[in-house]
Amino acid sequence: MRFKYTLLLLFAPIIGWSQAPTFNKKWDKRYGGSMEEIISNFLITTDSSFVLGGTSYSGLSGDKSEGNYDTTFVTGDFWLVKTDSNAVKIWDKRYGGNNAEIHLETIQTSDGGYISGGQSFSGISGDKSQPNWDPTQQSNDYWIIKTDSSGNKEWDKRYGGTLFELFGSVRQTNDGGYILCGSSFHQ
Repeated sequence: MRFKYTLLLLFAPIIGWSQAPTFNKKWDKRYGGSMEEIISNFLITTDSSFVLGGTSYSGLSGDKSEGNYDTTFVTGDFWLVKTDSNAVKIWDKRYGGNNAEIHLETIQTSDGGYISGGQSFSGISGDKSQPNWDPTQQSNDYWIIKTDSSGNKEWDKRYGGTLFELFGSVRQTNDGGYILCGSSFHQ
C-alpha cells in the first residue's frame, strides 16, 4: 500500500453555535514518489508557507528530487517538503544514511532555518557525520539535523547509547541552543 503526503486547507467560517460550520475546500495537494511516504508533522512558517516533515521510502520519482541513500528502498530517510501558501512546492530535501532514519519532528529556528529530529540506525554515511553508538547498527540513536531556510544541511548530531533511543521532541532555547526529550533504554 502506498501513501502520499496530502496537504488540505479548509476555510471554515463560524456562523454560530446553533448551526454546523460550513467547510469550503480551497485546494488539496499530494506529494510523494513511487514508494511509501509517512508524514509526521506539519508547520506554518514565519513567511506563511508550509513545511511537511516525514519519512520517505521512495527513490527519485514523483515529487521527490533526491533519491534515498538506501537504493534498495527497504529503509527510509527524513524528507522535508516546503510549499508556498497555495501548496506549490518550493523545495524538497531528503536526509539520511545507509540504514533507516525515522523522522518525527521539524521546527523552524530563530534564524529562519529548520531543525529536524527523529531516530537513526545509520553509521557515518550520506548526511550522517557521526557513527551510531551501536556499531552493529541494530539499535538507534536520536538524530537531529539543522538546515538553513532553503533546506541545505548546516550540521547534524546523534545522541544515545548502545541500546534503543526513542526521540520525542526538539525545541529551541532562549540562548539559541536546543533541548531534546524522549526515552533511552540501557542495561
